[in-house]
Amino acid sequence: MLRQWGHPRQQLRNEAASNGRCGITMALSPIEIQTILKARGLYPGALDGLLGKQSRAGIDIVLNRLGLNISGWVDVRRQIAFEQSIYKEAGIEVGAIDGLVGEQT
Repeated sequence: MLRQWGHPRQQLRNEAASNGRCGITMALSPIEIQTILKARGLYPGALDGLLGKQSRAGIDIVLNRLGLNISGWVDVRRQIAFEQSIYKEAGIEVGAIDGLVGEQT
């Protein structure tokens, strides 16, 4: 499910540099996000690669269960926080799950 990299943070930085997203990186594809949500029973839709209303609702459930106050967060910040939580579960230290790209993200 998670991509296998020698050093995930460096890969994220490399992706950001190569695609011009100025540090906003989404290492998990929309399909991967939907697959994770579906496996947890949080996404009832088709695996279509579109992060629509149902995908966003599943992401919000995960973040709310972590006790995060995501009120006012834009979708990209929520997606980054979701990815941070997935990597943290996998044993990768990402720092605070805050939806912000930093030294450990």
